[in-house]
Amino acid sequence: MLILYLYGMKIVVMWELPKGWVSNLIMAFSVVGILAIILLHPYGKQEDNKNIKPITKWFYRLIIPLLFLLYVAAFYRIGEYGFTVLRYLLLSLAIWLTIIISYMLFVKSKQLRMVPFSLMFVVTIAIFIPFVNAWSVSQASQKKRLISMLKENKMWNSEKQEIIKSNQALPDSVATEMHNIVMYLFENHQITGLEPIIAISAKDSLGNRIERYSERNNIDNDLEKFGIRDYYNFA
Repeated sequence: MLILYLYGMKIVVMWELPKGWVSNLIMAFSVVGILAIILLHPYGKQEDNKNIKPITKWFYRLIIPLLFLLYVAAFYRIGEYGFTVLRYLLLSLAIWLTIIISYMLFVKSKQLRMVPFSLMFVVTIAIFIPFVNAWSVSQASQKKRLISMLKENKMWNSEKQEIIKSNQALPDSVATEMHNIVMYLFENHQITGLEPIIAISAKDSLGNRIERYSERNNIDNDLEKFGIRDYYNFA
């Protein structure tokens, strides 16, 4: 907690946005801390362990500024680069943490079963509910972001809903970002977001199954025709 608070002070003093990895660190620390408190709960009722109760209260209070830092880091990444599966799950767990901390601080008659039941509820929505789970939201977000970038660079035919070639060369950073989005969709959702012009083919012309590495190369070659490639790894 001291390390995380020192990092938070560094962000305030230097007035810089938190890095993406800090969200994972805060989340891991918070979840493990809450788990430890739940496991210690029965011992807090014993006469010899009365110090556990005030420590528990202060733990939840001290987590609040770190939770704020987590939201800033998460929303910044989502605002800049859209939802991914991991960012969606991270934000879902952040919301769950907010609910649990509020429950532990403001509800007098606490039920510890609220912790696993609420977590199960959040996990069910994030993983199993169609259209709102992590994979559905991530796919829709990245595809929307890709099409938006194509429109900005006059590479999208709105009538036919398909990619077109631009007369101007794309900036390296834009071409690389588009390439990364397509590859993310390919690796995580088995689409390119540019169908039917650039689509995944499970089999070649002879009916043989195409290996994943070869399929990635095929997509690379198709993207190259539109000036989209990963310039940072190309060399």
